[in-house]
This record gives sequence, C-alpha cells and structure tokens, in this order.
Amino acid sequence: MMIRYIILMTLCLIAMSCEKRDVLAEQGTKTGKDYPYITLSSIPDSRPADTVYISTRFWAINDDIERLDVFQDGFKVRDLDLQWEWTVNLDSTVETRTLAYTVSSDSVFYPETPLFEIQNTGVALDTFYRTSDNAYVFIKPWVIPDNYAIADLDGEEVVDSLSSEDMTSAVDYLISQVDRSDVLQWLPNADSSYFVLDNSGEFTGEISVEGKTKLKTDLDKTALKAFLTSASYVEESEIKLRAAVENQAAIVVEDESTFDILN
Repeated sequence: MMIRYIILMTLCLIAMSCEKRDVLAEQGTKTGKDYPYITLSSIPDSRPADTVYISTRFWAINDDIERLDVFQDGFKVRDLDLQWEWTVNLDSTVETRTLAYTVSSDSVFYPETPLFEIQNTGVALDTFYRTSDNAYVFIKPWVIPDNYAIADLDGEEVVDSLSSEDMTSAVDYLISQVDRSDVLQWLPNADSSYFVLDNSGEFTGEISVEGKTKLKTDLDKTALKAFLTSASYVEESEIKLRAAVENQAAIVVEDESTFDILN
C-alpha cells in the first residue's frame, strides 16, 4: 500500500512540473490589468550578411494571447568631406585657394517591415512553450540585409567611390565657387568660351554659361583628385527590432532592441 502511495505522489509531482503556471495571475488580481508580458533579447553589434538570432519571451494570464509580431527598421547616416587646395598666379603674387565640400549627417531611413508573425490558432503557440522558462520562447534566425552595409574611406578612394549624384553635387558646388583664375589653374588650355567678356572684350573673371557646362564634363574624378588634399567618407548604421504581443482585448505590449552595424 505504501509503494502505491509513493508512485501516485511521484506521478502527481511530474504532472505539476509540466503544467503552465500563470505567474502573473496574482499580480493581475492586484492591479486589475491583465496585460500580456514580453521581453526581447539584445543582439550584439553585427555585420551585413551575419545571421543573428531574434529571441523573445512572452506570456499572459490564462494564455490570453492573440498574436505575436516582430518588426525591423533602421537608418544609415553618412558624412562626406572633400578638401581641395591649389595656387593661382595673380599678377606678381601667388595666392593659395582652399575649398571644402561637406555633406554632414545625411540620412537614409529604412521603413519598418514585418519579420515574423504568429497567430494563436490551434496549437501554434504551444510549440513555443518552455516549461523551464514558464513562458513562450520564440527564437528565429535572421540574416542582416546588405543594404545596411557601411563604408569608412579616406583619401582618393573617397573620390573613386562617389556616386553619380554626389559627383554632380560636388562639381556643381566647385563651379559655383571659382573664377577664371581657378579654372586656368585646373585647365590651362581652357579657351575664351569658358569665360565672360565685357563690352570692351576684356575678361570679367566670371565663368560663362557655356564654360559651366563644359566644366561639368572636364571636372571628372581624375581632375578632382589632382588638387585634393584630404577626403573622408564615413557611414554609421543602426537596426531596431520591435516585438509586439497582443491579447484578445487588442491590448498590445511591446519591447525594442537596437544594435549597430559594424564595418
């Protein structure tokens, strides 16, 4: 009889250890707010194409969970700096000219997109329940998209890497800041069509409309590097993950995690 009693007690203990315990039940009774609970684990700084693991723990009183969603968004910030220096001959003097083209904190935003979704239908949630955690645990691998890749360049490689848009902007800026003496230093063979003449046929020092058009072709990457003194191009990127659990009353509780992208 004693052996049968011990066996029954052992079976009861095993059954109790596998039960889902509502750890928030007492708290919910006290506060009157049966909100779901969720935590999203942090992710270390990573590189594009790396596989990271998104891990979230969630539960609710009486398993009142409608769905779980995981989203991601991010941004990229870049700083571009180009510095030039050259000399011009003015009558009997030599003058040093400097010019800088800077694009600071130019940002690209990547809108929020869904990564994973779990609807509480059938046994969908049960597959994520962990007795040891007394909660649902969702862990999924995710590959960081290539569009978050960042650059850290200096010197002539910055000019070599300029996009057509950046190249156009930099050249337009240069043209707007210089005069005839500068152009002749860059392009000694520039003819009179590059420059404005006054009524007496003398050069005013200004660049003509035709000259500005020609300079847009003349000032290619090789020309820009000829009088470049320094250059830097630095990008920084960050990704934000957002996990949201919703109950049947449409109450949503969220947690967020952010991490930086490495070069």
